Amino acid sequence: MYSDAHIHLFDIFNASGDMPSPLPGSVLCASSHSQAEFAWQESLARVWPDQIRLSFGIHPQEPSLECLPFLEQLAAERRISAVGECGFDRFEARYRKTIDAQRAAWDAQLEVARDSGLPLVVHCRKALDLAFADTKRLKGLKAVVFHGWPGSAGEAASFLDRGVNAYFSCGKGLLRGDRSLKATIASLPIERVLTETDAPWMTLRGEAISIPADIRAVTAEAAALRGMDRAAFAEAVFANFIAVFG
Repeated sequence: MYSDAHIHLFDIFNASGDMPSPLPGSVLCASSHSQAEFAWQESLARVWPDQIRLSFGIHPQEPSLECLPFLEQLAAERRISAVGECGFDRFEARYRKTIDAQRAAWDAQLEVARDSGLPLVVHCRKALDLAFADTKRLKGLKAVVFHGWPGSAGEAASFLDRGVNAYFSCGKGLLRGDRSLKATIASLPIERVLTETDAPWMTLRGEAISIPADIRAVTAEAAALRGMDRAAFAEAVFANFIAVFG
């Protein structure tokens, strides 16, 4: 039973022209950032209601509050299983210029997650210090999923030590040989680990896009790092996915 905590089905379709579908028996959470994207993914979720969960958020790379009323509506109507991805991005100069707008979007989405009782999916590049600064509010949320975990094992442990109900999602960075990510996944309590593809993004050298089936390789690598049987690892991570997204 594979579980993909972060994927963009609409972007896969746009990039490949092929209609994406979950692996048999798998579950995934499809993230969207526009009303059109959400509507497309919601239609697909009706085809696989037991396999596809949906999230919606204001991405820090496009931190406009224009979609905030729509997010609030989705949360109130329980049409999403999580708020996000949201957070901070200081990876490039063009994003660093919008940090005030990113903070405003972050603040608004934390309120939606708190008021709705939904988990928060966090995108954070070169900005973990800003997430750490908000641990008091994060610890009041149902769960916090760090998509594409960018930090160290010690930083992951610090979020947990501070009382945040945090989960750390690993993707194809493991296959790229990311030493920090490998150390984190090897050392975390298994109850805190999630797997993802971030498809069609997060590619390996020579790949045009990532696809849903890449979750097999991610799961196998993570299981090997922990010295676990792949099926047992996948079952444990599946339970974590259900605990977060329902």
